[in-house]
Amino acid sequence: MNAESSQDLFSMWRPSSLPVLEQVYNNRIPLTLILSHGFSGKSLAVQLKGVICKIAGNVVRFGIESQKTIPTTAPAKLAQGQVVADVFFNMSLQKPGGIVEPMGYNGEASILSTTTDSEGKPTELLLRFGHAFNTRRMRRDERYDWRDDIPATLGLDLLNGIPQTRLELKTILSNCVTNNKIFQFSLLNISAGGVCIKIPPHATKSASSAIFFFLLSLKTEGQKNVPFFLLGKKLGLHYTQKDKEADGFRMQFTHELDWIHSQAKLLWRDIEKTGSANLRSTLAFLMSTQKSQVLPATKA
Repeated sequence: MNAESSQDLFSMWRPSSLPVLEQVYNNRIPLTLILSHGFSGKSLAVQLKGVICKIAGNVVRFGIESQKTIPTTAPAKLAQGQVVADVFFNMSLQKPGGIVEPMGYNGEASILSTTTDSEGKPTELLLRFGHAFNTRRMRRDERYDWRDDIPATLGLDLLNGIPQTRLELKTILSNCVTNNKIFQFSLLNISAGGVCIKIPPHATKSASSAIFFFLLSLKTEGQKNVPFFLLGKKLGLHYTQKDKEADGFRMQFTHELDWIHSQAKLLWRDIEKTGSANLRSTLAFLMSTQKSQVLPATKA
C-alpha cells in the first residue's frame, strides 16, 4: 500500500515531528519523497524511496534506495530558497485493547544538501522536517476484487434490528433468496472489514440507515466451508466511472455471528474495529492457493 495513494480520511491530528521521526529512524520505516522540480517537463516529478540513516532533531540524513520519474500536476515547492519535498510513510499505531491501527503520515521537508556518486546520481539528502505531520487512518485489510465465476452463495437483506434467534435467522435467509431476485445485486470487492455491493439506484437510495445482513458461503476445496453471517452499515456510495452516478454502496462489517457459542440465542461478535478474523484468514487462504485461482488482490 502506498502512503501517497488516495485513502479514506477518518480522523486527523498533527503529532510533533520529533518523536515520530525517532520512531521512523529506530524502526527503519521506509519513506517516500516526491519532488516536483528540476525537470524540463512541467508534468513530471521524481519519486525517491529510502530510509533515515542519521537523525539530529528534525534534521535527518535520508539514504536513497530507489528513484523514478512520475507524472504530477503539482507545482515546485520552495521555502526560503530551498527545495521542499512532500514526504509520505506508513506506521502502525498501538491502541488500547491490543488493537494495531495502520496510519499514514505526510509532511514536508526542506532539502539542505545533496550527496551524489561518481556519476552524479543522488545517493543521500540532508533534510529538515517541519514541526508536525498530517495523519490519516489507512485501510486495515487488503481489498479483493470479486469475480462472478467464484463458487459461492451470496445474500443480502435489510434489517430493523439485530436478529436474536435461529428462527429470525431462518426468516432472513429466506428473504435473502427473494432479495437476490429483486435487487439483482452483485459483489464488486471484499475485505475482512467490509464489502462494496452493486445494486440498482433506487435500492441504493432506500438503504441509507438500515442494518445490513450479508451472507457469504464459499465453496472451495481444502477448507471447511462454514458460511459467514455478517451485519454491517452503509459507509458511502459507489459511483460509475463513466457517468459518475451512484450504482452501489460500501458497507462496513459491524458484527459477525459466532456459530460455536450460539445456542437458542444468537451470539454476535462486535468486529467493527477489528474486522472478521475468520474472513481474513479465509481470503488469505484463497489467495495463497493456486488451485483456487480466485480473488485477485488489489491494494486499498
